[in-house]
Amino acid sequence: MQGRNRTTTRGQAQLDKYEPVMAEFMEKLCYRAWPHDSTARDTGPYTATLAGGVLKSQAYNQHAVSRVWYSPPMFDWMKRYRPEDETRAPIDPPAIPNGAMMVKEMWTPPLARWAGTCWDCVKPDSSGAVFWIRDDQTFSTGWFGSWYGPGWAPAWPAAASNPLTGSGEGASQFCSNCHAATVSGNTFVSMRNYDGKNVHHFLTQLVPNLPPAVPHHELVALPPNRVARLGEALYNYDDSFEETFKGELAAPDWGTVDRMPSQTYDDLVVGGKQKVMLGKDPVYFQTSTQCLGCHTPFATGLQYDMTTPVPAANQAKLGGALFDHSPYAMWASSPMGLAGRDPIFFAQLESEQQFHPKQATLVQDTCLQCHGIMGQRQYALDTASNGDCGQFPRNLAKAIPYPSSNPTAANATYGALARDGISCTTCHHLVLGADAEKYRNLPANRCVAEKQKEFNPPATHSGFALTFTGNFLLGPSNELYGPFENPKTKLMQNSLDIKPIHNTTTLMSSEMCGSCHTIHLPVLDDPIKNESAAGSDPLKPYRKVYEQMTYPEWAFSAYRTGEADGKPLPLGAGNLAKSCQGCHMPDHDNKGNAYSSKIATIEEFSNYPETDYRLPAGDIDLAPRAPYGRHELVGLNVFLLKMFQQFPDVLGIRINNPSGLPGSVAPLVTSAQRMLDQAQNETAAIKVTPNWDATKKTLTAQVEVENKTGHKFPSGVSFRRAFIELEVLDKDGNTQWASGRTNDAGVIVDEKNQPIAGEHWWKADCSARIPANEQKWQPHYTKITEQSQAQIYQDLAKDKDGFLTTSFLSIDDEVKDNRILPRGFLPLADRLKIARALGDTTPTDSKIDENLATAVESEGVGGDKDYERGGGDSLTYVIGNLAGTPMTRWTRHAAFVFPGRSPEPRWD
Repeated sequence: MQGRNRTTTRGQAQLDKYEPVMAEFMEKLCYRAWPHDSTARDTGPYTATLAGGVLKSQAYNQHAVSRVWYSPPMFDWMKRYRPEDETRAPIDPPAIPNGAMMVKEMWTPPLARWAGTCWDCVKPDSSGAVFWIRDDQTFSTGWFGSWYGPGWAPAWPAAASNPLTGSGEGASQFCSNCHAATVSGNTFVSMRNYDGKNVHHFLTQLVPNLPPAVPHHELVALPPNRVARLGEALYNYDDSFEETFKGELAAPDWGTVDRMPSQTYDDLVVGGKQKVMLGKDPVYFQTSTQCLGCHTPFATGLQYDMTTPVPAANQAKLGGALFDHSPYAMWASSPMGLAGRDPIFFAQLESEQQFHPKQATLVQDTCLQCHGIMGQRQYALDTASNGDCGQFPRNLAKAIPYPSSNPTAANATYGALARDGISCTTCHHLVLGADAEKYRNLPANRCVAEKQKEFNPPATHSGFALTFTGNFLLGPSNELYGPFENPKTKLMQNSLDIKPIHNTTTLMSSEMCGSCHTIHLPVLDDPIKNESAAGSDPLKPYRKVYEQMTYPEWAFSAYRTGEADGKPLPLGAGNLAKSCQGCHMPDHDNKGNAYSSKIATIEEFSNYPETDYRLPAGDIDLAPRAPYGRHELVGLNVFLLKMFQQFPDVLGIRINNPSGLPGSVAPLVTSAQRMLDQAQNETAAIKVTPNWDATKKTLTAQVEVENKTGHKFPSGVSFRRAFIELEVLDKDGNTQWASGRTNDAGVIVDEKNQPIAGEHWWKADCSARIPANEQKWQPHYTKITEQSQAQIYQDLAKDKDGFLTTSFLSIDDEVKDNRILPRGFLPLADRLKIARALGDTTPTDSKIDENLATAVESEGVGGDKDYERGGGDSLTYVIGNLAGTPMTRWTRHAAFVFPGRSPEPRWD
């Protein structure tokens, strides 16, 4: 067993090969010939309370009742360097020899219930045993660890619930959050346990006839092997959907639908002394599994930091009594954490490849450089040769390590990194401004410089503008940046060999978001005819446009903070200055009170049961931080979260809280609730002022819409849209007139239930596109008089052949952009000043590129004054044929509807 401690291949633990050996070793109790603690011991207090005639027990420990067995090399090291008296221990002991092992057997607490037990005569009960094998070459923690006991099952193949692995550095990070608090070796071992002089915890008592508590290890390592859903999935298509799309579109069933690889496989170990090497440089990124052990609540089984109680009236509806506001849980259930599995994104990617089959590899690499950024960048870094970086293909994002004979196994590291989305080590490695220049020549940035030239030509782009389309630079791999001063460094260094560093220039700036939320893309269906533009760069022959401009929309608004990359911008801050993080990572409640919380759950000196050889309080005690920015990272894409809630098996995710936090609301539910709260309170407002003309029997309504966001609404990808639904109801609630009504499939229809102009771009049977010269759309209105008219706030473009398109890489001609501008939108002259300061100096009359300042302008609004000052829109509805009924007997209903995207799949 000790000779088989090399357990990883290309950064992933080969559990299918190693776990069977481990299971046999543990089942046969092969370790029981080793030296061991003289007796079992409690690892924390155990109490009981009597309330309402019912006894309730509580174990305040981490490992239940424990007894440790030591392999001879481990025991020899402990005898030399971990004496009973800590004051006599060497200050700087040598490393524990590789191959040394420990097995911790466990029984249900408290120790009192086991009085008189012959410990050599009994096997561990349902609490099982944890074993550790020393390997500081492979693992940054220095150990390979796992759990074994009743109910144990191999981690691979992945179970239906897509759990964390219980071996290697998956769930074992729930061990590092404590064991990294040791003075050396990431272990608390001491000869006093062997000598029978172990710690005796106060308030340890036997309470009869109580059911045994579930040990924390079991909660972490053994989530239920079942598919639990957070919403009822429909097993058949809705009738209205089938009626709307009644062409010959192939519909997958449960047996044939493509499935994402299980999240269980998304676990990349952090290398020890021997770093993980896929190319000539060590692997730069880590998966979020390396972070969740500390940055989730209840990760130690004892502490509830980073949570808030759910109001009692809402607990049944939300399915829990605690909200989990930890960085990991909120990020993992946000569109950022789900980006590498986003089915809407992958549908768009597939369609782009259909539009541009000759450039399919370029399309895949371009799209995945944000949504699968860690895999894409790591692949480019590993394949770089003489400055020529490889393009990341879509199939690598599917690669998994099991079985090891499968043809994708060699690339499983790239798949794990890509599927982890815009992950922890993406944002917390990011550098801007002076730091970006300082680290520009790091190996990790070797291929980024090439990408910057391709997407943002240096002749017209510099500074921050070079980073558009996600081409930002990174700092060293052994540093992570955070917004709080004086971070505690030893635990992260002991567990990950990474140092946390205070940096507000990047983490608190909107530019951290702006790099990916300013998308500058080639127009692939229309190469530049100018010979001077030809060349070897894959993007150089193509004209470029700005496909998404959420960041510049903000930068040109009253919400701008007046600086970028740590430097002041022209015109200074707006009168509503607020960063992206101010809305999407809020650190204050709606009353202006700062959120305060510890930012990790670890073993603290002053807040944890006593143990041996622990670091002093100054190194591991955490103070609450304020303001604490919650990693909400949501917009309004509730439909995306509903897909993950209803189809976790298809999309390969786990829906349970990985820390085992009892009574908590599922993170996907918390994020969806936050989206609904944001939609209702922080996005838009609508006001209707009616006027009844009794003489003409005509009702008019003045409708005003206010944009409360710091960018256009809607913003981002062009297939998002919002529209006004205005209804006039009779006294019985029946609709008498409506603009913007929808059928059950989400299609906007008129009074005859027929789709209004622009709702379909294909013929009714989906056999062919409507000819380009016959395609219509809803114009921007200042007055609506018919039920076949609707005010739709959207961005529409045509391809080179004149067809309406949702292809991001075919934007030849923009025909409409009436999305509502943010408040304080600046005039062109001011926008040009800011664009220049950001680094975009593209001439405004360029035929091959766009300037930020002009690209962000509205289109097709017909001189509407609302689009000069920004902040909202107003229009008039003229409603006739309300035959003689007094106004007092009519009611009106208006809603601002954001479906996220148009109902029709835009397969151009």
